[in-house]
Amino acid sequence: MASTFIPTSLTGCLLWLDANDTTTINASISPSQNITKTTATNTIWNDKSGNSRNMTQSTTSSAPTYGVMANGMLGLSFKGNKYMTNTTIPFPTSYSVFAVGCGTGTGYGRILNGNTTTNDGNLFMGADTTGSYYASFVGNGGSWNDANANVTNYNCNSLCLMEMTNNNTSNGLIPYFNGIAQTPKNGTTVAFTGLSVGLSYNNGDQYWNGYVCEIIIYNSVLSTSNRQLVEGYLANKWRFNSSLPKTHPYYNYPQITAGITPSSIANCVLWFDANDSSTISMSSSKVSEWRDKSGNNYKVIQPNSGNQPTYTTNLLNGKPGIVLSNTSWLYQLGSNISAFSGSSDTTVFIVARNDSSLPANGWSIVNTMWFTQANGTGTYRYHFSFASSLTPGVTSIQSYYPYTSNQDTTNVVGYGENAIIGFSWSSTSNVIYVNGNTTTFSGQTVLSADNSTTVFNFGDSRQSSYIKDIAIYEFIGFNSKLTTVQQQQIEGYLAFKWGLQSNLPKTHPFYSIPQSAFKFNNINSNSLINVWPGFIYAYTGTTDPIGWVICDGQIRTDNSDGKYNNLAAMGIGTGGSGTSNYRPPDLRNAFLRGDSIGTATSKGTSTPAISASNVNNFQSPVFPNHTHSGNTSTNASIISETTHYHVFYTYNDDFNCTNASNNQHLGAFGSCRDGANVTRDNKSNGYDGGDRVNVNGNSGATHYPIDNKTITSSDAGHNHSITFSSTGDTDTNPYNYSINWILKY
Repeated sequence: MASTFIPTSLTGCLLWLDANDTTTINASISPSQNITKTTATNTIWNDKSGNSRNMTQSTTSSAPTYGVMANGMLGLSFKGNKYMTNTTIPFPTSYSVFAVGCGTGTGYGRILNGNTTTNDGNLFMGADTTGSYYASFVGNGGSWNDANANVTNYNCNSLCLMEMTNNNTSNGLIPYFNGIAQTPKNGTTVAFTGLSVGLSYNNGDQYWNGYVCEIIIYNSVLSTSNRQLVEGYLANKWRFNSSLPKTHPYYNYPQITAGITPSSIANCVLWFDANDSSTISMSSSKVSEWRDKSGNNYKVIQPNSGNQPTYTTNLLNGKPGIVLSNTSWLYQLGSNISAFSGSSDTTVFIVARNDSSLPANGWSIVNTMWFTQANGTGTYRYHFSFASSLTPGVTSIQSYYPYTSNQDTTNVVGYGENAIIGFSWSSTSNVIYVNGNTTTFSGQTVLSADNSTTVFNFGDSRQSSYIKDIAIYEFIGFNSKLTTVQQQQIEGYLAFKWGLQSNLPKTHPFYSIPQSAFKFNNINSNSLINVWPGFIYAYTGTTDPIGWVICDGQIRTDNSDGKYNNLAAMGIGTGGSGTSNYRPPDLRNAFLRGDSIGTATSKGTSTPAISASNVNNFQSPVFPNHTHSGNTSTNASIISETTHYHVFYTYNDDFNCTNASNNQHLGAFGSCRDGANVTRDNKSNGYDGGDRVNVNGNSGATHYPIDNKTITSSDAGHNHSITFSSTGDTDTNPYNYSINWILKY
């Protein structure tokens, strides 16, 4: 099944707050509780962007409550004097902001407010002075540019999407409401730090007084197609996609795009992405810091300008990379990382280019070391490189204490070649990955010494004799040994992202199909939420799952929030629009078949069907046109007659015995009274079909019976109907397994 877009699929995601993700809320709701009947105070709202910019509220009485909104989805209620803040979010001067919610105030209400200090005039997003219409404006940190409602007025008292983009120019702030652009406004502003959700922090007023569902912020103005991706994601997820313009590309269907991110697979602890410039700090293309996107807040740094690697644009298929040389490297700064300890399994994937043609050069892509000094010097734990000491381009994994070395000498990465390489490390087996090919070695354990003090670096900061001529595009690390399926999923993700599909073996599952065609995370209650309305799926449950309805033809009375309106608009089922009732189609005991419009009508037919589409309609039980052969007689001549008649005879047993001694009536085959013998010679004598009877002893008299031949009237040719006894059942079915069809609304 196609995987749907998530906000972090786009680069530069600054903040992502999602109230429908229960893992990001600390409302302490027990799994045994019915969330539809529970509200709970929430003091932390965790950021999903990977930047750990969580919203908090230390005062319980001011914390929002968590529960179910009218449309059945989970949201945070900021009704009353509720708000949350983060004082460290760096807010740029160019950005794109999206917020889903609804307010019920009577005056200015801020769903999002710039800055958490006494300064005002940075960013306002919420309701205007009436409390009803969407307003967004910015300022210079002391005064506002335009503190009026956006034009045209749109009411934000029901669930909606409020958004704006700003490029820091006099006409550069463009507000959007449910995907509809409003009149541009003055967007000149200043950078600031900190955000609050639900109030004007410096004034302690202008509370939002409503629900907040999701907030997404990017550190740039998104392109039209990317902005619409986010709009489609939010509108379909929060069930108001019918409020988008009908010309919107995701009015009827949610967006489908690059599916997973590395963090979609469990135990992702490191993720460096050169294609995400928001994670890189540099000056004149010299990189001083590269930040981790896994959510664990690791980073590698190089404060010494003389040793800083170079950020190079358009390095691989239009995407950038970071180039390291013999004198440049990056090393970890911060807390110890468990991913590369000797006590844990490890899997690493890297997209890199081999820039050296010499043996022992290209050392080392990753060096994991004992932590001994701030800049990463110390004793090696193990390292992963593009070269052995003898052969260039041979991917090598080497460990120390005791020393071991594994090398893939078959899949060599030549000078100047880009490759997807990696390794997995466990106590049972070690595997080297090169462009989807695997080489397995027996397992080994490294470093029985202290495993708790572990750092890593890109390049070799300790042994300068090892030249590090490499370019790195992306690095992903897991503190587990991935399954074969997961390994191939990551390879597919990297291959299609960096344009290296042809590097994979033709037998690789993602050689020609991007991994975004599939969904990789474990199936859970939300796994099938974000498919398009009208999608039908086989389901072995007996009750409606969230976001779906069983196609049993039974009336549902829970359409007060309009959740079935999409199906009604598509002509699926009845009701659902302007009424609280909806009846799904009755697909019990039914098979699904493809519509014939625009296709051949039957096998071997080249002329397409010309009938109109029959989608969403039923076909009565039918058999294909056919014939039966057989006769009602074995006499073919009778069957072929055009007319026919029947013949039968009657015999009179009276004889005229004039020459007998006594004139008696004789039986046709009896004897005369005087004892004369009567014989029947079966010979016709003028009588058609009659018998001549000789009566001997009575003067040889010969007597004839009176014969009658009767012929019926002729009749036209005809046939006879034959009725066979019934067999079988009420249905015509092959061998089958019973399920419920469920329909996405």
